[in-house]
Amino acid sequence: VPGSFMSLIGNTLLNQIVNEWHTSDPALILEYLHQKVRKALQQDELHSKSHASMDVCLVRIELKNRKVTFAGASRPLFIIQQGVLKKIPGDPKSVGGFQRELKRYFTNHEIMLNGETCLYLTTDGFSDQMNPQKRKFGPKQFTEILVENHEKPMPKQKDQLISIHEIFKQEEEQID
Repeated sequence: VPGSFMSLIGNTLLNQIVNEWHTSDPALILEYLHQKVRKALQQDELHSKSHASMDVCLVRIELKNRKVTFAGASRPLFIIQQGVLKKIPGDPKSVGGFQRELKRYFTNHEIMLNGETCLYLTTDGFSDQMNPQKRKFGPKQFTEILVENHEKPMPKQKDQLISIHEIFKQEEEQID
């Protein structure tokens, strides 16, 4: 299943889970999304040839309590507080795809917002991007850029990341 089709399925299902079912718990959203992706792609059927999956991460931000709840399906959350980068890993399993366990569960992580905090939810597209020499950009270089730029306004950070990405990949096809 192409990535664009998976994104379309994921977006439709997320809208149903969050907006129609009024689910706001990130781990529960991922569990429902996993079940519905497997059903939509008939991955529980013996004849299924679809093993497509998605890496997804979600946060719920409670401004009143200054609390963030994070859950990730094979994706981390990056946080910068007082200039220090912290990586909160997601669960090492995706949404959809192979399932060996009886039921797939995801874990919520609660983070208190102390002072100015930057939260970064990412795909692996930036770190996995190849350049013409067939070298990946890499997670270390990616997180260094986050730390170097975290004090700038978010639109400036976005512009900086896009610029660095374009320079690195040159004429190579974009991954995500």
